[in-house]
Amino acid sequence: MPSTITKHIVIIHGMGEPNTSELEKTAKLALERIAKHFGPMRDITLKFHSVNYNVHFEQIRDMWKKSASDFSNKLSKGGVTGIKTNRIGDLVNTLTNVTNNAANNDGFLYTHMLDTLLYKTHFRGLINESVLEQLARILRTQQTSRSNMHLVAFSLGTAVIRDAFELMSSDEYRQFQTEGAYGSITLLSDVGGFVSEHSGELDRLKPLSFFDADGVTKALITVKHKFDPISMIRPFVAPQGWRGLISTQGHLDITLESLEGFEDGKFVITHDIGHYLRNPRCTIPLLRCIFDGRLSLDEAKTTAAFNEYYNSTFNVNNIELTDLVSELQDSLGQSDDNWPIQFSGVTNPKEAIVELAKLLSSAPTVEKLMK
Repeated sequence: MPSTITKHIVIIHGMGEPNTSELEKTAKLALERIAKHFGPMRDITLKFHSVNYNVHFEQIRDMWKKSASDFSNKLSKGGVTGIKTNRIGDLVNTLTNVTNNAANNDGFLYTHMLDTLLYKTHFRGLINESVLEQLARILRTQQTSRSNMHLVAFSLGTAVIRDAFELMSSDEYRQFQTEGAYGSITLLSDVGGFVSEHSGELDRLKPLSFFDADGVTKALITVKHKFDPISMIRPFVAPQGWRGLISTQGHLDITLESLEGFEDGKFVITHDIGHYLRNPRCTIPLLRCIFDGRLSLDEAKTTAAFNEYYNSTFNVNNIELTDLVSELQDSLGQSDDNWPIQFSGVTNPKEAIVELAKLLSSAPTVEKLMK
């Protein structure tokens, strides 16, 4: 029997509070569901891993929760003089409101903004070093090479991986500079353009090409979504001279538009790693990289993969959502041809983007669609 090769799919999570085992399960189901249409690859097995940096955010949330509780107890026991007793409760509520919200509020917009701020102001260095250590541990414990590792970063994770690779290039972190390029790096809903400390230094993610052997990855796949407000802000633009994806080497940029939904027409949240990976437009190029270009692009097989996707996720056309995007495009003088746009020059985005974010963040999750 021929020996098998293990390809390692490494998920770098986004904002909020991730369940890493669920992330791995979501990625595994999505990739296997699409891959089955293209025939078995009996000599290649897939193994899924997670890189988790959320522990740093959890620590500061716990600290804020404790400090808010301590502060409230001290004031309630009469630690403040000159204030009527019945006003102490109001004062406590006012003074502890911010820390209580930061510690306990897990709403989509709140946690995403908070994690981004914490990353930019407090934990960037710690998180970048932790990510490099976890990637090195996978490389070492699995006794594999970078070429058999495929990194899939989502949302805040795209900024984290960009900054981590920049850190890896410094002499201080030379121990992480192993030989070879990663099999692929996929950036889903890339926020590196406005969160990463090195948003303008894109060569650290430079893919190999048949004309240029200098690169950290064989292939770079960047994916944004027309109806994901996070990916609309300063999306990735490849520097001049980068080569397009040819089979398993180069760069490929993808814009998704499909909305997953339910039979009643309600759509699910778009800023979700599963929403990206379940879409064959996103995942077929990734699978081609994982299977070393052997995934046939046979029209019948590709059509079957898309048909299952559309049938299983009740693909919807939500008028309220599309109207909001159109309103936003009109207000900023944009069209479908150049959307998503660069928001860097917009100092006061119109109310439409706020309403769009609220609408998307209130949408339900999609777990039941994958059962």
